[in-house]
Amino acid sequence: MKTIKTLCIALLALTFSCSSDDDNGTPQTQMGAFPKKITKTDDFNPAENRSFNFTYNNENQITNISIVFPEGEVYRSYDFSYNNGMLTHLDSESIGYNFSYDTDNILNSIILSFSGDEITVPVNYNAVAHSYSFTLEGTTTITLNADETFPLTFENDNPSTMTIGYTAMDGVFKNLDPQIGLFLFFGGLTGLDYFYFHPHQVQSVFYNGSEWTIENTRNENDLIATVTANGPLQTINYTIEYEQREL
Repeated sequence: MKTIKTLCIALLALTFSCSSDDDNGTPQTQMGAFPKKITKTDDFNPAENRSFNFTYNNENQITNISIVFPEGEVYRSYDFSYNNGMLTHLDSESIGYNFSYDTDNILNSIILSFSGDEITVPVNYNAVAHSYSFTLEGTTTITLNADETFPLTFENDNPSTMTIGYTAMDGVFKNLDPQIGLFLFFGGLTGLDYFYFHPHQVQSVFYNGSEWTIENTRNENDLIATVTANGPLQTINYTIEYEQREL
């Protein structure tokens, strides 16, 4: 009887051990939301209506952005390349952009290539202010503060000034690793649309002395579903559609 009792205890212990291994031995797959399409609607200027469509690689880095008009015509397409986790090349139709870094992975220049020519735009890094800036054609200066929320300022001699600020709350691209090159490039060329590459929620936009009010609406999963930017003369709405990807 003692032998049978001992065997039963051993079997129970083995069963519990196997069950515990099943529970703890296989890590659960973590999933995260990534924007697959952002639709822009401008009530003042319908010609600005368009969608931004995103494609990712296995590292959850953006590999293509296709900007499409409502009727289906592709307005612009961008292809991205990376090395060691850093954005190194952006291709936009006939123009290529190479992003160069120093040994500490600090962005130090953007090289434009078109029609066989190259133009190098130096990127200045201020270690004290922890900020990046560059100037285009001597008239436009773009400055990015690389602190927690990455606020950006765009200035030129028209004069035209835009400053975009953020809260620490999760933004549309909360699961996208920040890329300084991506912030600077699109911050300078797409203006108010810049917010959609950001890991933080837009808090404020100041443009030419006027403040735009920003309204963020979240869905049942606490993801930003819509962003409304109300300016002095126009209202722009952004609607975000997500896909689930393995983190």
